[in-house]
Amino acid sequence: MKRIRDLLLPLLCLFFLAGTAHARSPIPIVNLENQPLAAASGKPLTLDDVATALRRAAPQRGWTITEIAPGKAVATLEVRGKHTIKVEIGYSEKAISFIYKDSVNMKYGKDDEGRPVIHPFYIKWVQNLLSDVRAEAGRF
Repeated sequence: MKRIRDLLLPLLCLFFLAGTAHARSPIPIVNLENQPLAAASGKPLTLDDVATALRRAAPQRGWTITEIAPGKAVATLEVRGKHTIKVEIGYSEKAISFIYKDSVNMKYGKDDEGRPVIHPFYIKWVQNLLSDVRAEAGRF
């Protein structure tokens, strides 16, 4: 019995330490504003080109796009049925912006200085979308 206890105690300690190691502290929200876009051909992009690039890029990483008006959309990402983020997207022929709109289960809140904070994966996921949109726009 003592031997089982001696084996279980270290395993329990590792289990609890592993749980805290996966917890990530929230970071300040960063909006990606006026991020440049360009076609690889060097020709100017049209508003329709950028909208097409956005519609092609979004599903590659699980995003859904709801177009609101020319040059405006909302992107939603649901991860494992557990985390959801929404960003407002504004775009022109030359640039695109991603502004935080809403989230579920992403540690959204305010830090001690009153700045909005969120789980660090938020910016990673938005930056991936930006990268994919740039790649698609580059195909024009």
